[in-house]
Amino acid sequence: VLLARKPFVTQGEANYSCAVVYADGSMEESEPVTVRVRESPLPPTSLTSVPSDMSISLMWSHSDECFENCTFMYEITWQQSGDGSRLRNTTTTETSYTIEGLTPGTSYEVGVGAYCKEDINIRSETRKNETTLCKCV
Repeated sequence: VLLARKPFVTQGEANYSCAVVYADGSMEESEPVTVRVRESPLPPTSLTSVPSDMSISLMWSHSDECFENCTFMYEITWQQSGDGSRLRNTTTTETSYTIEGLTPGTSYEVGVGAYCKEDINIRSETRKNETTLCKCV
């Protein structure tokens, strides 16, 4: 008889172990195995930005051991801060991107989200405010 303990976990960690119970009542139990369950990838970390007069260069770090069979895509979003302007976006597989064509001296809200190329509905995001530098003449 094979017995398995399966706790219901939607997010976090669970330990699983199996046991074999013999007809004579003796039992052998396996070593426990830890399973991590997460509904979305970890967000990118260490988001840094380097503004210039008409662009903002973004760099970030990202790794996620729970999604080891995932090809990560990163969605970069940006819009002018506080004016309700249209949200713009693009995607990349790299951990850096330069947003170009911005207005000098303008504040922007930027974000970087991670998702699996195999399932675009599972995503996470990191956001930051940044101001482009004034253009010197």
